[in-house]
Amino acid sequence: MTVVILPLYMVAQVTVDENHLSFDFLDDEWVKKKLATGAISVAHEQSDDGTPVLTASTADLQQLILHHADDKEAFSVRIGNFQRKQ
Repeated sequence: MTVVILPLYMVAQVTVDENHLSFDFLDDEWVKKKLATGAISVAHEQSDDGTPVLTASTADLQQLILHHADDKEAFSVRIGNFQRKQ
């Protein structure tokens, strides 16, 4: 058995209020479409299924994320709307 450890990022906007927690993740399809049209330019490779794998430096990824932080289409994959138990 071979174990491979890769340094990876999961990019999400976290929303916290008094009673709720949710995560809005960067949408792979949005990234794929923007790369294909040239709307974003960031170092990447294509996986076997065509999904882009971002290989840019931390600084470049941070710039990309900050530039698109207000784009609801970019962060459209919501995971959970967790409610605090009283």
